[in-house]
Amino acid sequence: MTTKLGYDARTALLAVQRAFYSRLSKDLDVSVYDWVPEDAPYPYVVIGEATELADNTHDSFGRTLTQTLHVWTKSHGGFGPALEIVDNIQRSLDHRLDMELEGFRLVTLRLDQTLTMRDPDPLVRHAPVRFRVQVEQNAE
Repeated sequence: MTTKLGYDARTALLAVQRAFYSRLSKDLDVSVYDWVPEDAPYPYVVIGEATELADNTHDSFGRTLTQTLHVWTKSHGGFGPALEIVDNIQRSLDHRLDMELEGFRLVTLRLDQTLTMRDPDPLVRHAPVRFRVQVEQNAE
């Protein structure tokens, strides 16, 4: 059975994760991971947690997502090195609508929140960066 639109609703989580990984791997000078190897050297970025909510219209399936990225650095530079990476992430993603999403059309992409956090190791800094993404599913 299909919906009244003639096709089924799909999750956009994987399409967004793949697009973020592809873009950031090209634009950043640090490694980008979904799963971090035990011996990964600092600094690096991890594609982290995501949320997805339905954002449908009468004639389309839509989704509003959040995607969190985690910036990890280790140095005597305080938050400076982490914030330089955060700045590069924001330049790469914020309000950029030229990202290809498999099966979806990107409607909006904007920064939602950035945090700075200290780690028990006094040299390690952690900066989660969350983006809000709105997409519309392509008709199949």
